[in-house]
Amino acid sequence: MVLRKLRWLVAVVAALAAGPSVSAATIIQVQEVGGSFSQSYTLATLPTSFNTTNFTNVQITVTTSSGTGAQTNHTLSTTLNAQAGTGFTAGSGLTVTVTESGFLNSNPDSAGFFVGNVGTTAAFAFTSNTGTAKLASTAGTTNLGPTEAKATPFSAGSAAFVDPAPVSPNVSSIPDAFSIQQVIDFRVAFITQTNASFTAGVSNSVFTETPAVPAPPALLLALAAVPALGLRRVLGKKA
Repeated sequence: MVLRKLRWLVAVVAALAAGPSVSAATIIQVQEVGGSFSQSYTLATLPTSFNTTNFTNVQITVTTSSGTGAQTNHTLSTTLNAQAGTGFTAGSGLTVTVTESGFLNSNPDSAGFFVGNVGTTAAFAFTSNTGTAKLASTAGTTNLGPTEAKATPFSAGSAAFVDPAPVSPNVSSIPDAFSIQQVIDFRVAFITQTNASFTAGVSNSVFTETPAVPAPPALLLALAAVPALGLRRVLGKKA
């Protein structure tokens, strides 16, 4: 009986130490502009590459810190790579919406920063990428964007959502659990060669402030010293 209770106690302690499990949910929606392709994926079902009406070898990469558990800083990045397809039409594009709802904040209800960047590159093409981002919770929503970056065959473009970065927090309260949604609105104005290729991306970071530990009031410091002073007097009398 004692051994059975000991095993039960060990199991309970192990469960408490492990804490609650969190299942991060990442949804990737792809919509072609100027074509008929429309598909929704999760990280588990996202293919290595796929083709659409206007594009070939489309690759989407999502990097998230949601699986690291509760932290004071989190990141979410989405990258789109593609090439012009045989049926490419000028002005076509892809809209990629990534929603990650598994972020946990180790410093809940504190003020913080929500920032990010948008970028695009092109080979033998003229492209543009408009990125938007949204931090959402039950307490409210903070929107960034739209922010646009353009690229030519000879140069890449990038832009910050908040430039210059804020000195003071731009989010008044970041809860213990929140989601980030990123949207890449990618367009190809025209291509100069059939083997044209493109890259578009958006990246966001969320930082929560660590509250300063207030210094003890002078009265508490004085009271904390009273027992020591009294003990010193007693020891002095005995001596």
